[in-house]
Formats: sequence, structure tokens, C-alpha cells
Amino acid sequence: MNPSRWHAISRIFHAANACEPAARDAFVIDACQGDRALQIEVQRLLAADRDAVSSIPGATVSAAFQLPHGRTLGSYRIEGFIGAGGMGHVYRGRDTRLDRVVAIKILPNHLRESLEFQQRFEREARAISQLTHPNICTLYDIGRDDGIDFLVMEHVEGETIAARLSGGPVAIEDALEIGIQTAAALEHAHRRNVVHRDLKPSNVMLTSTGVKLLDFGLAKLSLADAAAGTTSSDQGPNTTSGVLLGTLPYMSPEQIEGKAADARSDIWALGCLLYELIAGQPAFASDSSLIAAIVAHEPIPLATLSPGAH
Repeated sequence: MNPSRWHAISRIFHAANACEPAARDAFVIDACQGDRALQIEVQRLLAADRDAVSSIPGATVSAAFQLPHGRTLGSYRIEGFIGAGGMGHVYRGRDTRLDRVVAIKILPNHLRESLEFQQRFEREARAISQLTHPNICTLYDIGRDDGIDFLVMEHVEGETIAARLSGGPVAIEDALEIGIQTAAALEHAHRRNVVHRDLKPSNVMLTSTGVKLLDFGLAKLSLADAAAGTTSSDQGPNTTSGVLLGTLPYMSPEQIEGKAADARSDIWALGCLLYELIAGQPAFASDSSLIAAIVAHEPIPLATLSPGAH
């Protein structure tokens, strides 16, 4: 898609985002002036901006929508709220059988009746279950209790790259070590036909023992697995060409265009992550046309922002 087309999409997208939610659809229809293809592209971006959000530690949710302390899900007891995002709420819990701390992820109330989000949740469980690596958060269990589907995972303590970056760029040596461990996690996933599709600073945790890659809520299992009969329902809403999934500043051009993502899309996101760690700012950032910046422009050379980078 040529840059002028992306400029038009981006201009309408940003203007629509500035509108009140109830007025956005009417604004997009009017701004696209009968260009149905343009309207669809803008609406895809608006939908992605609303929905493609991963669990964010520290995000707030009204207490009325949180599971109470002491509530049990199977043999797991809720001990506190960790964070929330578009794909789930995460709680600190305790495995009462093994007496260990765990992280429990559930679908929010408003998503439990959505077949699309149920499929995403199931896909995340299948994806993580295939991965055993020191730099990937481990899945312990899955379950359903009183209509609530939940995943039980390793409880990871530390800070996300997003939190670390709030203090500015990191030393190049530290950035390289983070990058090496994140790349090792992605290589392991890719060898098992799992594409993360939402690598970003809030999905990488820095712990005392190293990097932990989190949140496979938008992960895709390959067609090779589906053909082998191990992922029979993977070709749902998450894997359909033309559906925009991810987090915009870290999305590859093919993801922005709604095309199928593969391992190369994760490698693009890793490059964006390394750039941000070293430069202290995103590789692609524009108040007016982020989409055009990603599709048609090169980032500012790292050596310009960090003299030690070559």
C-alpha cells in the first residue's frame, strides 16, 4: 500500500480517535466520502486500538469487578489483584495443594460470553503449554469454576521493560543481554510453531534470574500444527488474514496491513524493543501518522540518539 494511502488512513484514524466514542462511526463514514475500502481500513485500526491490549501490571479495575480476596477457583485461592488488560485480569493466587504462589489469569466478565475471546483464551493456553524455556512464563494448569475460565501460571516478580524505561534508556550492555534472552525465548517459541504477535515492553518482565516473556493472548499456532491435528480450532478470529492484531508501535508493516504474521513479525518487534531500550524512545513515534512512520519511514539512527551505539 502506497504512503499516500496510509497517510489518508492515519489522518482519519487519529481524527476519529479524538472524537467522542458515540460519534466515531458517523465521523469515519463522512470522512471516507464513500470509499468503502478506506472506511474498512480505518475501522480495523480503531478496533485494534480498543482491543489489542495485553495485561498491564498495575492497571486499575473497579473493585466491583475484581474477584474478592479468598475466592477460590478449583484448588487455587485468590490473594490479590495484579493487573488488567484487554485480554484478561491477572491475580496473585495460591495453589492450596502445593502451597505455592501462582498467577491466575481470567477473562473479564464482559468477555466471557464472546466466542472470539474464549478462543483467544484457549489458544493462549495451548500456545504456552507447548513452551518450556527459562525465559518464558510457565503454564501450570487450566480450569473452569462457576463459569469462570482461568489459566494458572508461574508467578513472576520483577519489573517490566516498560517500567524500566520510565527511568530512561538502559546501558547498551544491559540492552544486549535483555535482547539475547528475549531472542532465545522467541527462538524456542518459533521452533515450536508459536508466533507471539504482541511483543512489547509491557510483555517482557525483568527478574532477578533474567528475562521472562509474558502474555501469549494473541499468539498464533502454525498451520503445520493444525494439519497435524494438534490445534484444530486455531484458525479462528486471531489467525484470519485482514484482522489487525497487536500493539501499533511494535507492529510490523504486514500486521498493519492486516496480513498474516509469522516469526519475522516477532523479530521486527524485537528490533523495536532493542531500539527503545538503547534510545529511550520508541523506534516509531508520531503524533500525526504513526502508521505512515512504520510503513514508509526509517527510525532515527541509533547512533544519533545514543553515541555508544554503532
